[in-house]
Order: sequence, then structure tokens, then C-alpha cells
Amino acid sequence: MLMLCNGTISCHQDPAVPQSAIPAVCRIYQLITINEGARDTTTYYYNKFGLVEKSTYRKWVNGQLLSKTDQSYTYTADYYLFSQIDQTSTRAPNGTLVQQNKGYAFTYQDGLIQEIAINDNLTNAKLGYRNYTYENNQLKTYEERNGSKGMIKRYTFDNGGKLINYEEPNSNLLSVQITKGKIVSRLFRDSTQVSYEYDNEGQVTLQTTISPSGKSQYAYSYDSKPYWNKTQLLLRGIPSPDLGEHMPVHNLITSTYRIYQNGQVASEQKLILNHAYTKEGYSLGYGRSDGMRQINYYSNCL
Repeated sequence: MLMLCNGTISCHQDPAVPQSAIPAVCRIYQLITINEGARDTTTYYYNKFGLVEKSTYRKWVNGQLLSKTDQSYTYTADYYLFSQIDQTSTRAPNGTLVQQNKGYAFTYQDGLIQEIAINDNLTNAKLGYRNYTYENNQLKTYEERNGSKGMIKRYTFDNGGKLINYEEPNSNLLSVQITKGKIVSRLFRDSTQVSYEYDNEGQVTLQTTISPSGKSQYAYSYDSKPYWNKTQLLLRGIPSPDLGEHMPVHNLITSTYRIYQNGQVASEQKLILNHAYTKEGYSLGYGRSDGMRQINYYSNCL
């Protein structure tokens, strides 16, 4: 048996996972997005097992660095995520540099995540919590709470892992409708209603908003290639549930925005994304019809 970390994680009998269990396959290394005068990059660094050890995000506007975020991750000897630190610097319009430093502490029991506590490392204030409960080792509820442990969001799942209830108290949300594990509509207190349609893989294909000011719609289509995040390993002991919303499985290839008046389309804007791919089928990036570009770099990829 191995006692993990400093007592926040219970003992368990799982053997350490050998590095040889993870094949050398594609891993996303860097994402670069260029849109007129704006440019941002996200770079990932991995440990010997293949888990993300560090990521860096940078955003420039007209050649000036306006924002940067460094994320670092610490794992136990048998590859459970133990802690995370997010350090962010943002330059305000007046030139002032605003800094944030968030720490995430992970508590496990019997190899399953119980709580993630989020702390402001500069002031030591509690910022929030993420809580998990289980039935028969299956995720039953996932909650997001504020620093005082007040409820922000709660997701409830059935025995098959499908979403059956969603709550967002103290918000403008009045009610939600869930069908087959997916949130298909949201009704807000100002009578705005947002409805969603999904494909068989959980990707949003149509989002319609009807509000007191009118009706608008986004339509999306996708290719059949794997989305870049499929190159990253899931975290051991931390569920990745379907929260009933859009799940990126493939790459976006069209996005169409429509505005309606008197039941007819009054205006429409369609964006087309042309991808290039690696031999494994991962997107090397795209050129979008409005001039925006994304470039993706991988390691261990052909």
C-alpha cells in the first residue's frame, strides 16, 4: 500500500502505473491563433508519463503582450494530480499590471476525487470548491461552490453517467430541460430561451436564442477527424463527465450565424474553416474565411 501525499489522499492498493503502459503517440505541443492584430499561443509541456506538467498561455495585441498565464501541475508517485498553480498577469488599459495566483488542492478517497479547493495564493482567501459524490463508485453529483461554500452549480447523474438534473441557484436561470443526458433548453428570468440540438456524439449543431429583442441562431458542422485534445491523457481518479453541454469530439468546419425578423432570415454570416491534417488525422490548424488562422504543433506525430 502507498500513502499518497500529505494525508489529504487516502491509502489505496492500486499499483503505480508503469510508463511503458502509455504508448508514444501524438501530443499537442502548441496552439497559435492569429486574428488581425491579435495573436495568442498556448504551449504544453509533459512529464515522462505523458501527463501535462506545465502550460503557458500568451496573448499579444498589436505586438504588445497583454496577458500571460502559467499553469503548473504536481503529481503523486503513481500519477494522481496533487496540486495545480495558475499564475496570471494582465495588463490593464492604463498600463497597470494585474497579477493573480491561484492554487488548487486535490483531496481523494479510495482513488476517487472528493474535493478540489481553490485558493488565492496572494491573499490566502478561499475562492471556491469543486465537490464530487459517488454511488457504487459511479459519479452521482458534481458541484461548483464559491469561497463560502455557497452553491453555484450542481449536476446530478444517473447510474449510467447521464445528466438528469442541473441546478444554478442565485442566477438568472429559471429552468432547464434535459433530454437523454443533454441540456436541450434554458429559460431565463427575462423570458429569454436558449435551445440546443446535438449530433450523436454530443456536439452542438444548432443553438437558437429567442429573447424579447428577437431571434438568433448559430449552426455548426464538424469534420470526422479527432479534436486536438484527444492527444492528452485523462487525469487519474478525476471523472470527466458529460455535463449535458457541447463536447468537442471533431473539428469545427462551418459556423453560421443568423438573425431573424418576422420569422424570416434578415442577415446571415457563414464562416468556413479549412483544415490540414497529420497522417493520424489531427488538425494542423486552419484558415478561416474571415482571415483568422490557427496553427497546431504536435510532438510524436507524423
